[in-house]
Amino acid sequence: MHPISQLLVEYDSTLYQLQKYHGMSQSSLSRSIITNSPIAHMRVSALEQFARAFNETPETILRKLLDYEEEAKTEKLKEVLEQCGFGIEVLEELEETGKTKISMQHDGTPALMDAINEQTEYVAELSPSTDFIIISKY
Repeated sequence: MHPISQLLVEYDSTLYQLQKYHGMSQSSLSRSIITNSPIAHMRVSALEQFARAFNETPETILRKLLDYEEEAKTEKLKEVLEQCGFGIEVLEELEETGKTKISMQHDGTPALMDAINEQTEYVAELSPSTDFIIISKY
């Protein structure tokens, strides 16, 4: 779910209500959701409008949106790990240190590396020793 959609759910609101009562462009917000636009591309004026609509500071709205976006990235990585037969313990180390490694002795490791690089915003690369891959954030 796009961070804007999650924000609307949190505040029990809709795009229509934002347009009708706060003058926000429903079509522009819909396009952002449909195209999965990153929060970094959001205009400051939109953050300010969300803040007024939800009686929050722009900083609070931005933090919530960025947190939702990060959760979505982590969920996608979790999905890829599970599809390739790896457990979520990989995520725990990644969250703690910003990177993790997986031994090349696992049969599914090359496929995992390709899937991470193709389907997520994380980076998986072969270590110089070629004994394992290193997964890191961006």
